Amino acid sequence: MRKELSSKGFTLIEVMVAITVLTIGILGIWSLHISAIHGNAFSNRMAEATSLGNQLAEEKKADSYSNLVDGTFWDKEGSNPVFVYPYTGCPRSYKRQWTIADHPSAPQTKQVTITVGYGGANCLQNVNNCEHRVIIITLISKLD
Repeated sequence: MRKELSSKGFTLIEVMVAITVLTIGILGIWSLHISAIHGNAFSNRMAEATSLGNQLAEEKKADSYSNLVDGTFWDKEGSNPVFVYPYTGCPRSYKRQWTIADHPSAPQTKQVTITVGYGGANCLQNVNNCEHRVIIITLISKLD
């Protein structure tokens, strides 16, 4: 006697193909997720650098016009202010450098150029060696 095979269900090959297609799809979504995490971390660091630059610009605006001089400040662990990442508690280091120059077309006005940088092995020596930089320019006028 011959036994009839049931045609209900899936064959082993169909199941393996379905699992392969599903795995490829999940890996694609996972790589997009990782890219989004890296993008968020980058934008967070840039926002912190911009905030530090704006803070320094406000400090320079509050200084006396005659006391404005060039300078550098290294924000790192053990100094003030230090940005501490809220979820891990890890400190982040930023290099802030500012230059003061007379504005070429506005009398009794100084141009303050603030560069905030982070990342890179040579960032400690010069802010222009940092992998990432934010540049903020503001004008300060002498009030008589």
